[in-house]
Amino acid sequence: MEPAHTVGQGFFPLDQELALQPGSLTPRQQEHLAHLATWMPFARAAQMLDRLLGVQVSEPTVRRGTLRAAALYEARHTAQSQQTSPAELTTVSAEHQVISLDGAYVPLVGGVWAQVRTLAIGEVAEERTIQEQCEVHACQLSYFSRMTDAETFGDVAQVEMQRRGVSQAKAVCAVTDGADWMQGFLDLHRPDAVRMLDFPHAAEHVHLLIEALPQAGVSLPVRALERRWPVLKHRGPGLLLRWCARLPPAVQALEAVQHQLSYFRKRVSLLQYPQYQHEGWPIGSGMEDQRQHAGGTSPSQRRRHALGTNARSPPVSPADRRL
Repeated sequence: MEPAHTVGQGFFPLDQELALQPGSLTPRQQEHLAHLATWMPFARAAQMLDRLLGVQVSEPTVRRGTLRAAALYEARHTAQSQQTSPAELTTVSAEHQVISLDGAYVPLVGGVWAQVRTLAIGEVAEERTIQEQCEVHACQLSYFSRMTDAETFGDVAQVEMQRRGVSQAKAVCAVTDGADWMQGFLDLHRPDAVRMLDFPHAAEHVHLLIEALPQAGVSLPVRALERRWPVLKHRGPGLLLRWCARLPPAVQALEAVQHQLSYFRKRVSLLQYPQYQHEGWPIGSGMEDQRQHAGGTSPSQRRRHALGTNARSPPVSPADRRL
């Protein structure tokens, strides 16, 4: 019998027909693995895949597969944002919607921190508490995140904005921390949105102001902080600003105090909480914090971190924020 001829390597003809990806995992297994890896560390995702499906993979395999899935998702989403008429538009939009924007610093490989911008969109709903009081909150939440500059984020986020029908909603409120890039985003997508400073964020700056005054030699009454929050929430910023205006000029000139005073004076139009509540809007959504990935930082931590490099990094989709 003659020896068989030497043949080269190739792919089984059914691989393409079955849409099999490189590696030993089936498409469904890869899908499950990518979902797991968006919610937990890669090594933990490998353990969960073994426990749930009896499929063993290494941590590098999880990393590569998740990054590959994220790149495909990102490319598809970016392509949709560049279309004149996106293929998927909602036909029914809630009458009242709330959007929230946030920027969180996440750690990348090599000790670098980079900012991921997040858009959260929800519907406004009312519910009764045990005390039969009416509370307004956001529900039916969806999210979009991307590690990119503010201008690009405004462009690529339009797919999610259009999918949720934000432009068709009768009224929209935007709960943010007042950053300039967020105001630009609203100018682009919904310039008539009711804009407000997230109340817990405002309360934090009241706390920083109250904290700075004793260090400047100002004697404050007991429980001064607890008294200022309800005033801001139920009576607006007028009393707070008038109280600050009565501080001695030397105290107002101190850097720590001046910084907080400038913060509030610049955002007076975003602090009209009695009006917002009267109109039925939530004044503290917490929407974006519900989506913060474990790899990101808390709101107070984010303000302490600064991006330590100008080097360009690849955009981040929801699947690879843990890098």
